[in-house]
Amino acid sequence: MKYMKTIQIVPAILPNTFKDIADNIIRIENSAKVVQIDICDGKFTSSSTWPFVKGQIPVFNDDFEMPSWEKVDFELDLMVQKPLQYIDNLKNLGFSKGVLHIASDDQDGILSAAKALDKYMISVGLAVTNDTDLESLYTLIALLEAESIYPYVQVMGIKEIGKQGQPFDERTLLTLKTIREKYPSLDLQVDGSVTSNNINNLVEAGATRLAVGSWLFGVSSSASDRLQTLKSLL
Repeated sequence: MKYMKTIQIVPAILPNTFKDIADNIIRIENSAKVVQIDICDGKFTSSSTWPFVKGQIPVFNDDFEMPSWEKVDFELDLMVQKPLQYIDNLKNLGFSKGVLHIASDDQDGILSAAKALDKYMISVGLAVTNDTDLESLYTLIALLEAESIYPYVQVMGIKEIGKQGQPFDERTLLTLKTIREKYPSLDLQVDGSVTSNNINNLVEAGATRLAVGSWLFGVSSSASDRLQTLKSLL
């Protein structure tokens, strides 16, 4: 049975350059309210993305503006080791949601990063893979809730994070169902290999948000039309 909550589709951009972000947002800016930007450091992931250059990122000041910031909100998927070290700088990108991968640091590090996001009034996401011991996720959620921080969860639908165009990991459906059974009201997002073929199965399993990357942007046809196709299937 579908989880009875509004389902949101979030275009996901894995940018090699800042221009990649601008170019892809233009393709969907009138069709999406939130866009996910994947940030990879080349340490937690096998390759790096903007804004990392040789393991470093520039200093972003308060005047920095993301493309089309007046039209869309941004979610940063922080696929980086020890994310706390970047948050004070990256907050100036003006994002409203931040995803922390719980394997990217120890428990105390993730908790500190989540508190830093919350301090800047950025919603906290906790990302897991299908190999994650879900008890570690449940412990983090409980510890954050004790601090009045109420995270959402992102389940990775692929085996290797930081790469688009991978095959769908079928274990994702069971992971979603397991988390949904424990948390009936949780916002539950899937990121990785979301397509027109599996979107309804993901929603049936409990997903309320679907981050879609290569299926939208990895073809020459209209990304806006493809986004509308996904919405029509829900």
